[in-house]
Amino acid sequence: MNQTENYQLSLWDPEDRIQRTDFNADNAKIEAALAGKLGPREIIKTVTLPIATTFNLDVSDIDWDQWDQVGFTLNLLTVGNAEPADILCQAQTSVSGAKQYCSVDNLYFSKTAYMPFQMTFFPYHDAARKVEGLCIGKYVSVGFVECQFSQLTALQFISSNNRFFDNSQSITLWGIR
Repeated sequence: MNQTENYQLSLWDPEDRIQRTDFNADNAKIEAALAGKLGPREIIKTVTLPIATTFNLDVSDIDWDQWDQVGFTLNLLTVGNAEPADILCQAQTSVSGAKQYCSVDNLYFSKTAYMPFQMTFFPYHDAARKVEGLCIGKYVSVGFVECQFSQLTALQFISSNNRFFDNSQSITLWGIR
């Protein structure tokens, strides 16, 4: 029996005997090859939200040199919050006093609402680059932090109006190499 070049999947010739075990082995190879893939995106990690008005998303374990882009999408309205509250994002860094700028609010890295939003960072395979990103939601904002990606330790999310995040939700960080 012949096999494909990259994943050694079965290629049957007319005289080959087809067996269930061959199909199962091929499916296991396909499953392993697709694990963690979201189209061109790869899952970096998934974090469950706490029941709190603020939470920190640890990003200190990300190897920014490995990624062209890193981001996540979050829809907090699915937890039954009828009125969107604003969500502010501050960058936590290993550099004390690192200033943050947002095209919507200059005190935070980004500002959006308790509605579906996407945040994407652009390290471009260089952990020494200045932190920059884009948040798309109720507001579209561009954010900058006066530090390098290698100095970014966490993102702190703050809900206005004392609205709670909900532990029925999670954030899945993805990356594009």
